[in-house]
Amino acid sequence: MRTKIKTMEPKTYQGKPNGYKIVLEDGTEGNLVEKDSDKGLRVGDTVEATVTDYVSKSKGTHSNLITLKLIPNNVQNPVQTGTNPPPPPPPKVQVPTTALQTLKAQSVVKGMEFIISMFIADKITWDQIQPKFKELSGYLIDGIEECNKE
Repeated sequence: MRTKIKTMEPKTYQGKPNGYKIVLEDGTEGNLVEKDSDKGLRVGDTVEATVTDYVSKSKGTHSNLITLKLIPNNVQNPVQTGTNPPPPPPPKVQVPTTALQTLKAQSVVKGMEFIISMFIADKITWDQIQPKFKELSGYLIDGIEECNKE
């Protein structure tokens, strides 16, 4: 059924995060099945909800298991026929040079943090820091440039 997320409250078990309790716009309540649901769900999102009744084996109590698939706000249940042309690709946006340089600098700093954390965790030696950092920086910068090509 198509609905919206009304509330989404994190649950804990023995002090550790343990999923979410969901309330949908129509009042349906239950536990989110995270492994089958889309990631990044938020309150107010339009979703396709699948509700399954769950019976606890130990207590015999009933609860709802809810799987949620995100429906983008701009989708209006399009009707496809064999004659409809495919939608045009989204326009390519080039990032301004200053923003691109900032993004590259930030990624290189994060790369160095990652390499240092590997050294601290004894995954690499002192002598491997520089070559690993150069290799990782190259991959990051190449990836950013590839995403910004026309």
